[in-house]
Amino acid sequence: LVYIFTATSQRCDYDHMDKSEAAGLYKLIEAKSKQVDELMKRSNTLQTELAQVQKLQSERRPEDKCEALKVEVAGLQTEVTRLQTEGAKSATTAGPPVPQAMSAEATFIAQNCGPFSLPVYKHTSKRPLHLVFLTNPVPFANGGQISETLWVRDVVLHKLQRPVVIHYPPEEQKHDYHVSDCLIVTLFLKRIIWIEKARAKGHTNLGVYHMGDEKMEHPTDFIPKFDYVLRNYYSKPLQKAYPNVHWVPSGTKSGLGNHQMFTPSTLPLASQRIHLCNFLGSLRSNRQAVLNMLEQRGIRCYTNVNKWEGKGARDPIIYRFALEQSKFTLCPWGNNPETMRLYEALETGSIPVSQKWKDADFDPLVALGPGHPLPVL
Repeated sequence: LVYIFTATSQRCDYDHMDKSEAAGLYKLIEAKSKQVDELMKRSNTLQTELAQVQKLQSERRPEDKCEALKVEVAGLQTEVTRLQTEGAKSATTAGPPVPQAMSAEATFIAQNCGPFSLPVYKHTSKRPLHLVFLTNPVPFANGGQISETLWVRDVVLHKLQRPVVIHYPPEEQKHDYHVSDCLIVTLFLKRIIWIEKARAKGHTNLGVYHMGDEKMEHPTDFIPKFDYVLRNYYSKPLQKAYPNVHWVPSGTKSGLGNHQMFTPSTLPLASQRIHLCNFLGSLRSNRQAVLNMLEQRGIRCYTNVNKWEGKGARDPIIYRFALEQSKFTLCPWGNNPETMRLYEALETGSIPVSQKWKDADFDPLVALGPGHPLPVL
């Protein structure tokens, strides 16, 4: 078109150009102008259609978005696999790479601490375990007989992944309160007649939590009558004689065991603890001799001597604080080499100091294995 206009302008300047030739050129220009108009209209139509297409693309259907997300997730999974492969190759030297902008604390956590989450336990079976207390489950301070009720349920059984239904039948009904899938809790074997009546009625899957046999004086003829026996106080001969006997570490008179939903990282360091050592408890066995030795050698140790569950006993919270504020916790023998404060000290980050027991077959520290780091005198 530019060429035609240019040529026409040049030729129109010639004097010798006749009218008929000029009229022909103007007709040609008019025809080409109409073609340009049609092309412009078509161009505008195409631009409108293009805008509509772009709008539709920006408003993709949900399934289109899902497909796009699937592609994106697949790409991310490929990247994760690549990073994991690279991390496995360098696992022996260092943790995952840390951005330079991280703080010193965040850097330490990223390099030394893996990802964590609170455990989530789901029932693998809806079939309940019936936890039947043939001993009064109320603590001593409130007129009961034991203080381990919640410890048994919340600590010993906390990974059972089945519903636990608690029963505490009235005194006059305890000998006749029977149900299958049952774990009875009893103190000093006062209720062993229970198992004979339960078997006579055809009940199955029966266990007993045997408490209180510190001196290993209780009879053992009841053990084969139960499907399983949980008991405190380690005894290698008993476990060898009866495969259905399972040792459970002692806990917990002072209430520490059922309050373990705390973060260990909040415990004070040894250098931040007020007391070098502590002993809180009753005087049994050679405990008085231990306290006399501390006094003779000028070792200052936080002590509180009381009778078992007596009025002078420390509140569980104060007891816990005492252990948390002590570098060491003295764990001399009582009626048995296994004392609750051994585990209570470990729970609170205090180092338990124990004594070597005369018979390794009954020493709980032997059961922990020869490589344990606990000091034994």
